[in-house]
Amino acid sequence: MERLNEPIKVGRIARSTERALGLSLTGEVSIYISASELDAIARRMPNGYLRFLQEVTSILKNPDFVSFDGQKEEFAYMRFYFKNGSFSALYLYVGRGEEVGKWYFKRCLRCNKALLPNELADREFCRPIAKRSEKELESA
Repeated sequence: MERLNEPIKVGRIARSTERALGLSLTGEVSIYISASELDAIARRMPNGYLRFLQEVTSILKNPDFVSFDGQKEEFAYMRFYFKNGSFSALYLYVGRGEEVGKWYFKRCLRCNKALLPNELADREFCRPIAKRSEKELESA
């Protein structure tokens, strides 16, 4: 059986993210994970990689904060978690991949303290807020 090496779509760059960052992206806004990255994640967490992918998709759809580095063409998505009396954060990095014009999940970083990693300390973070449709506003 031949092994599939196609990237898998895990999300998209939401309009709320674009608005929060003052961006107007053209072209493909889907976010993929490469087969090699998926294999690496499955090796590191064989019993939890599917749950991790679900969390990645959830964070890309509804992050707590986002940031964009224009020089690197890289997004950083952040979500905070509160457990056992302290905050931790998970940062997802999304950047341009091997295929021209496509966005890829690159890596993640978990911080057990609410401090920003040094590489993100000089970035400005914005909270993306999805616009509610008129139908949702009427029913609220």
